[in-house]
Amino acid sequence: MTLVLSSAGLSADDVAENTTARRTAAWSIVADAVAAGCPVPQDVYVDGRGAGVSVTVAHLHDLAAWIVHFNAPPATSREYACEQGTRWQRTHTVEHIVGTVLVDVQHHDQLPAPHVAGAR
Repeated sequence: MTLVLSSAGLSADDVAENTTARRTAAWSIVADAVAAGCPVPQDVYVDGRGAGVSVTVAHLHDLAAWIVHFNAPPATSREYACEQGTRWQRTHTVEHIVGTVLVDVQHHDQLPAPHVAGAR
């Protein structure tokens, strides 16, 4: 089976076969990482075309294991308000391309809403 990056000019059967191959490759990346010693993810999402896989891990040190496994760059972090500002979250994210699949590994920390002067 050949993995094709563009569906232009392909029959519906070829597109379906290609999508299945990409989704299989994405799941294999996660399975291989866990088999190699990465912590089992809390959540795994493979996009509909198999071009990307998102993995959520339970602890920040779990993220470090995935970084080492993929020899990926350090995680980036961002903080943002959730639920109309009643809750804050910090997300640590590592993105790495494996073959033709974008692998996104994340860890989420729940934070208390910050005190804002003058807020009631």
